[in-house]
Amino acid sequence: MTPETLIGTAVDLGIDKDPRGRRALEAKLKSRKERFRDLPRADQSRYDVASLSNPFGDTRLVVNGQGVEIESLLIGIDIGPEEVFLGDKLKKKDGTSPMIISHHASALGKALASVWDTIDVQIHMMKEAGVSSEEADRVTRELEAVKEKNRIQGNPRIIQRAEAADIPLASIHAPADLYAHAHIMDKVTEFEPTTVAEFLEVVGQVKEFQGLPDKRRVPRLTLGSTRAPFQPAYFSLIGGWNPLASGIEVLAQAGIQTLVMIECHAELSRMARKHGMNVVLLPHYPYDSLGLNLLLDEVMSVTGESFQIFACSNYLRLERNNRGEGETWK
Repeated sequence: MTPETLIGTAVDLGIDKDPRGRRALEAKLKSRKERFRDLPRADQSRYDVASLSNPFGDTRLVVNGQGVEIESLLIGIDIGPEEVFLGDKLKKKDGTSPMIISHHASALGKALASVWDTIDVQIHMMKEAGVSSEEADRVTRELEAVKEKNRIQGNPRIIQRAEAADIPLASIHAPADLYAHAHIMDKVTEFEPTTVAEFLEVVGQVKEFQGLPDKRRVPRLTLGSTRAPFQPAYFSLIGGWNPLASGIEVLAQAGIQTLVMIECHAELSRMARKHGMNVVLLPHYPYDSLGLNLLLDEVMSVTGESFQIFACSNYLRLERNNRGEGETWK
């Protein structure tokens, strides 16, 4: 399998897990292609052409490699220059062709091609939660402005080292998040927790959330009561960015009782407290690992390919059997 095929497969699988649905994302790409065709040739030459077939702004092949057929994957949550060095050592030692994948695109700089393409899903999710279209669009545009202003440029040395070593380098973020989100939602649908305590019990069964003594690596309630009703709940688990405080306020006004998030800084916590909301945090790296594990298993299943996987940089590799149960830690 080539690096392009791997990323293309991950994107296609991610589209099927997106709450907006395949038809909506294909319509978005069609509209983008029409706008691209109308651009002057000079603007087309500077265009992010990957975005014409990939609706996820945080999933990109950054370094392709020359005629590489992937034999192994070196995967981490935050890839740095040291992981590229390790990939080069593996290449020289085993003669294999490793591909390096970072979950977080911000570590790779240009892998985060579009802030908007990572957060526009929130408009759909807020509307589903009862927020008006106008309000959902407004608070998401506010979030985009803040994130563009504080955008991390990444470390060009990572890309330069991968290019020098001729090692494919990519980020896979939204498709993995979408797989983890879908997994959590399936559990909620299956077990129908009515209280916060019951929800914590349900998500506590996720294999990636078990066996780690650090309390930050297990699901936990940071605001509210375990006896409180769980629903209506809003799951902020896709794309890596929570709504701003203004977004939390419109969700509260729509009747949301519980926020399920990865992180919740002080301003969001104050807004949630103001409206008497519960806040449940899922552990960051285990959640990221869950999404990558589910996605990688599916990529290998649909392509019939298998890879040796080297886990690094806070990634926890767990293979699942056909029933979706945790089977083997790697």
